[in-house]
Amino acid sequence: MGNETGMLPQAVIDALSARLAALPGLRLPAQLRQGDANDERKRDYLTRLLQHDPGVFLERHGSDLTAEERRSFDCLRGDYEVQFYLRLLEEQQNAGKQAAVARNRRLAYMNRLEAEGAYFSEKEMRDRQPGLYQHFIGQYRPPELPNQGECQAGSILADSIMAQQEELDLRQRQAADQQRWEQQAEESESEEEEEDEESEGEEGGREGAAQRQAQQAQQAQQQAQQQAAAADGSRPGQQGGAPPASGLPGGGSAAVGPGAGEGQGEGEAAAQAGPSYTVISEAEAQENAAAFLDTMRQRFLAGQDAGVDYAAIDADAELDEDWAAQQQQDAEDAYFADA
Repeated sequence: MGNETGMLPQAVIDALSARLAALPGLRLPAQLRQGDANDERKRDYLTRLLQHDPGVFLERHGSDLTAEERRSFDCLRGDYEVQFYLRLLEEQQNAGKQAAVARNRRLAYMNRLEAEGAYFSEKEMRDRQPGLYQHFIGQYRPPELPNQGECQAGSILADSIMAQQEELDLRQRQAADQQRWEQQAEESESEEEEEDEESEGEEGGREGAAQRQAQQAQQAQQQAQQQAAAADGSRPGQQGGAPPASGLPGGGSAAVGPGAGEGQGEGEAAAQAGPSYTVISEAEAQENAAAFLDTMRQRFLAGQDAGVDYAAIDADAELDEDWAAQQQQDAEDAYFADA
């Protein structure tokens, strides 16, 4: 700070001050932002900063300089601040170049994937991002119904899972009922032992209490057996026993009461119609499909696709060959434009 270098050529100072003063987003100190900061005042501010504090100038305005303009400060690298900010700007520039190279390589790799056709097919993209697919496409299409074979296989699997779950629930209920019955029996025996210690004059009351406890235990055991039988009878594939009361598959209850038949007919009609979806025009559907593809492409370029080795792609110099022809054409266009 306050370093009187006098080493930066005055022509360079004048050129930098004039160019940067015309920039609309130039970073200015508070006193200039609050007042009438015309181009002349901006040039004076930049000139003084370049003459007396080149390090501060680089810290504030180094990002606005071109590579050639930054090289003008090489004569001041003996100054610690100048050296520090020049290195920082060079690192930022290199990082930007590396990011651009990595993006170009990802773009080249993505173009290869699109040429192959599988990775960016609708099915593959739907599997990778089902939520995005539903947002752009799925909600506007009728659902895809599985074929009869798939339905039968799925029904068998579902029945098997339901049977296993019902068997587990039955065993849990049986264990709970057995534990409750044993607890009641123990309480009954304990009460009988206490009553044995009472006087013989209370014999009739003791016998009555014991009978009531025995009846309660018997009722609890009967209830447990009834629950077990009911659960066993409701399992798919049952053999023997009474048929379902309603006669419906699986022992379900039929709708009873006024309007039951009408409600059932509406349910069957809704089941036949299938899930609802929003109908849009073909043009809108094509726009949504294009937006979905573009979103998935941007996700790939941003490194958001799981399972992709982005480090290997970013380091693959062979992918640069995909851009060789384009770079040559760009160089030729720039040459003729300058000429």
